[in-house]
Amino acid sequence: MNNIYGNNFLGGSPYSQPINNVPQQNIIVVPISGGDEAVKSYPVGAGNTVLLLDYPNKKFWLKSMEADGFRSTIVSHTFSVDKDSNDNGEFVTKQEFNELKKMLDDLTK
Repeated sequence: MNNIYGNNFLGGSPYSQPINNVPQQNIIVVPISGGDEAVKSYPVGAGNTVLLLDYPNKKFWLKSMEADGFRSTIVSHTFSVDKDSNDNGEFVTKQEFNELKKMLDDLTK
């Protein structure tokens, strides 16, 4: 096999070799407690991002470390729990149930 350089030992053109130089972003999810101080002290490896969740305070942070391992960024967010999507208002209250029960009991007597 001849390549463009005339060297049969290279195994082909270097331009035809696949290049996988796409950086991968690893995201790790960690539950924490202690707020901002815990976030600042949490270690993050170079080139990684960590999602730090504080469930009781309904807050989360994205802490990223640059690939060089020297600069980090921390972005804080708050979250809220959405209303249950299955709640269509088709449930009865205990009072409505007791009224229906009383009405059925009166009919069966």
